[in-house]
Amino acid sequence: MKKVIITTILILFPFSSFALNFNQNITKYMANNKGATSDIYIFNRCSGVAGYLYSMLNREPGKENTANIYLRVSTLMTDRAAILYSKHSKINYNKSIDENMKRAAKMTRLYAEDAKEMFYKNGSYISGIVKDDLNFCIGLEKELGKK
Repeated sequence: MKKVIITTILILFPFSSFALNFNQNITKYMANNKGATSDIYIFNRCSGVAGYLYSMLNREPGKENTANIYLRVSTLMTDRAAILYSKHSKINYNKSIDENMKRAAKMTRLYAEDAKEMFYKNGSYISGIVKDDLNFCIGLEKELGKK
């Protein structure tokens, strides 16, 4: 009986957890991808990871100000993506912002799934790719803010 239970667990275990949505962090992605479409994708990912942090912190009492910082970063990154996308795809800004807002929402959901998986693996939502990307995007926002 013990062998049956162990065998069942070993067979089902790989199917009980899912793979992360992002195979590499933004820094590694950037090393192999250049150009306008890559920049748009990076801004969308930054919008998504900042949006995820906003959604987590906004639920916490006393964290509204910090949550709003991440909301601002998410909004700025979506705007940057929309500006590039509008020029690249030769569409007006309003259509571009709508498209990139949808992308940001999708990215936020993907980061939420990955954060949940990381919590199952190591007890922390903000770790692995989520943490790497968040640090990258905060640095990017600071760098762009200087210009």
